[in-house]
Amino acid sequence: MLHTAWNPSKRCILAFGLFALSLVGIFLSLTETRDKITRMVSHKEHTTIEYVDRSYEIMDKMTGKIPSDAELKNLTESQLDDLYWSYINTVQVLCRRIVRVGKIEDGGKEVCTDEAFHPRPPCLVYSFGINFQWDFDEDAARMFGCKVFSFDPRWVCMKNYETFTR
Repeated sequence: MLHTAWNPSKRCILAFGLFALSLVGIFLSLTETRDKITRMVSHKEHTTIEYVDRSYEIMDKMTGKIPSDAELKNLTESQLDDLYWSYINTVQVLCRRIVRVGKIEDGGKEVCTDEAFHPRPPCLVYSFGINFQWDFDEDAARMFGCKVFSFDPRWVCMKNYETFTR
């Protein structure tokens, strides 16, 4: 039987590895909990835990992959809605400073204000499906100095679209 000496540096490496694994586990747990809360707050008509848990069945939880075109064609409208909100509410970059722009309820959105991602003029914001709720659009123009273009598919008959700048 071969015996290798156990030295302090191996202990430090092992301790660091275990510590890092526990941090990853805590981070994933907190991220999933925050995503559930975000979905419940930001999408008012779906306020049950059942909605939140269903969305994870549709999008691959570990990889965040969207289903193939063939799979998408077989989803119901409700499942497509769940998939959309699950994808859109999943943080895809590490962000330490997330700011809510607009209302807390429907109509507001989270924006990463870390140095690398903080919106700065000249910047453009395209806001889709606003349902006549201008809070995000007005706040994005005021807070970041961006030019904001607002669009909603229900407006196809309207001639004038709102644009905000600061």
